[in-house]
Amino acid sequence: MESLNSYLESINTGFSNNSDLTVFHRTDVNRLDIINLINSNHSSYEEIRGGIIFLLFLDHHLPHANLYKLIQNTDFQKVRKALVNVLEQKADKNHIYAVLKLIRIGSMLDRKKLFLLLARLSDHHNKKVITFLQRYLRFGDQHSRVCAIMALKEMRAASLIDELIYILNRDRSEIVQLACLDAIETLKIKNTTSIVRFLLKNNRYISVRNKCHNILMT
Repeated sequence: MESLNSYLESINTGFSNNSDLTVFHRTDVNRLDIINLINSNHSSYEEIRGGIIFLLFLDHHLPHANLYKLIQNTDFQKVRKALVNVLEQKADKNHIYAVLKLIRIGSMLDRKKLFLLLARLSDHHNKKVITFLQRYLRFGDQHSRVCAIMALKEMRAASLIDELIYILNRDRSEIVQLACLDAIETLKIKNTTSIVRFLLKNNRYISVRNKCHNILMT
């Protein structure tokens, strides 16, 4: 029987090729052994990725519980890239709350990917996700606000128009204002004409004024 290292490399290759993962099922593999291997300083990226795939998609244990265990018990920075990559390729709604945790503790480099992944896995009916995004809209840094706005746009969360108008009135960042206006334009949100006209007349950024002009012309 192949070694655990070779087994995980095979899983990684199969996953990358969109193979049926059930052919890699083995009953003699222990999740703790896999977590220890992921923690090892000698593990390759392919082995780490294969271990993550096993924990999320092949282990009979609850996948979100495995993901939490992975985050808590490993050197997070070491596995971050592989974990985000695997979730991007094949995540499901069982992973929503783990993605929320990854956004909280993860790198800024992955934040946009994770917010868009969250939008893909959820919808505007999920109150916990909407509340999570509202928190970033109100208290997040500039980059996080843009990511949250993009996620809300993808989720078609037009009910949060008051949040977008509040940001347009308060946040002077060009990229944040453009993200808000893009959401308004994409979702065809009504009752925004007054704020758009105000920005068209008074905003200092030509890009924002041009965006407002386009919205009013459509």
